Amino acid sequence: MLEVASAKIDRFGWDRMSQNVKDALCADWCDRLGQYTLAEVKQGVKDLFSAHKGKLRSINEYQVEEQITFRHRAITARLTEQDKIREQMEARKPDLTDEEIARRKQVAADAMKGFPKEQSEQETQNQINAAKDQIENMPESSGGAKR
Repeated sequence: MLEVASAKIDRFGWDRMSQNVKDALCADWCDRLGQYTLAEVKQGVKDLFSAHKGKLRSINEYQVEEQITFRHRAITARLTEQDKIREQMEARKPDLTDEEIARRKQVAADAMKGFPKEQSEQETQNQINAAKDQIENMPESSGGAKR
């Protein structure tokens, strides 16, 4: 990660550094950022470059950590806000008495009376057959089809 970021901005000569210096820099980055996942570190580097709109002269592990913690704070704030909303919704739930529940069930039952009753598959098939018989027994002059 450090090598890619350094190569991208190459302000302090990554290609010209000795391997010992590179190893020391990588160790510093690992010590500072080791508690975060690789995905978080990658996103932190991306956020850092985005925040500076290409005008970044150098990058260090502290800047990346700052971006990671900024993102963590934003996520925590959103989760906290969601928890507050959930608590408000729970507080708004009415405590229904048994009488109120029974009244609401009755209102729903009364509303359902306007709908046709549920019928079995056999009843439906009987109605279809009866309609077919009616159509077949219609005289040809009234538009029925004789077979």
